[in-house]
Amino acid sequence: LDLGQPWGEFGELRIGALHQVQRTTPQILAAGTQASLEGETVRETGLRLGAVVDQLDFANFPQRGYRVAGETVIGRRNERSLRGQFSRVEAQASGVTTWRGHTLNAYLRAQHTGGNTPAASVGRYALGGWHQLSGYKPGQISGNYLLFGRLTYYRRLDEVPLFTRGLFVGGTLEAGNAWDERSN
Repeated sequence: LDLGQPWGEFGELRIGALHQVQRTTPQILAAGTQASLEGETVRETGLRLGAVVDQLDFANFPQRGYRVAGETVIGRRNERSLRGQFSRVEAQASGVTTWRGHTLNAYLRAQHTGGNTPAASVGRYALGGWHQLSGYKPGQISGNYLLFGRLTYYRRLDEVPLFTRGLFVGGTLEAGNAWDERSN
């Protein structure tokens, strides 16, 4: 539940309360693992504050502008192994420029979750899959700290196929990782 204040066409500011329930069920257990086949349920209740400044000209395949978004959440977890306070700080930014039909889109994402979060539990950040370290499976890399950057090049083709608004060709360079401890 949020209360928000738009800043005209510049962006928005939000403050709100949240309550979420996360359920996990193990799909594969290694031999000798002392894990429950029932999985676990974690309930989080807290307050969140978020801000977005969005000056991109298009949501998909923008050609110029920038977008910055940030959110912080503080609250309590209620589960056997995860009781106690938690916090999350998340930020992402992108900047786009086009020169003679060639577009560069730079994107950066940083996330941190604090509190009592065991290494094999929910509430962690993950990378992998399309445009998030594409060579890895979705969620293959995870941790309490995440840093990720991507540089995307694309060009809109002059010939537009039937039933489409445009056809783009391009590629990305991606780098990032996730860690359990800040010292890592």
